[in-house]
Amino acid sequence: MPGADTVITMSQADRPFDEYDHGHEFSQELLKAQRHLFAFLLAAVGDAERADELLHATVATMWEKFNEFEPGTDFRAWGIQIARYKLLEAYRDQRRRARWLSLDAVDLVAAEFNRTPRQQELVREALGDCLGRLGERDRQIIHMRYEEGHDTRAVAARINRSLAATYKTLTRIHKQLLDCINIRMGDRFEGKA
Repeated sequence: MPGADTVITMSQADRPFDEYDHGHEFSQELLKAQRHLFAFLLAAVGDAERADELLHATVATMWEKFNEFEPGTDFRAWGIQIARYKLLEAYRDQRRRARWLSLDAVDLVAAEFNRTPRQQELVREALGDCLGRLGERDRQIIHMRYEEGHDTRAVAARINRSLAATYKTLTRIHKQLLDCINIRMGDRFEGKA
């Protein structure tokens, strides 16, 4: 019989089966969703270190609330929703909001991340078509900003324009691409493409 100072530990094999199975199920679902969750958070905050911190907070909450998750529903979408709440909490606590997306933009990004793989494929195809319709200069700017990964200040320096003018140009291009994608997606759903 163990004495008062003896610490008794339970191995995984000694734990009740359903407790182990619960953790195993969570870890399997998380492995499939974690990169997606991180990409969503990174898109929202634009800083990998901050996105990682938010991911850890999101995963901790997901684990705490895993008993509320309904099996058979979309684990990734559930995780995105929890990550969105973590972003909202962080917004309230964060004084440097200008570096992050607006709350409306976070909602749009969350909606995009919850698209089905087929919907995502259609959006990527539409984006490819729309990028091809841009003028050469606009395509170069998009290439520098997103494919080469330069920040807006570096793009402005490379194209010899002011930072404000470069922001305006990027905003115009983004709007043009968004309008084009919306038209292309509308055509696809109406059977015109």
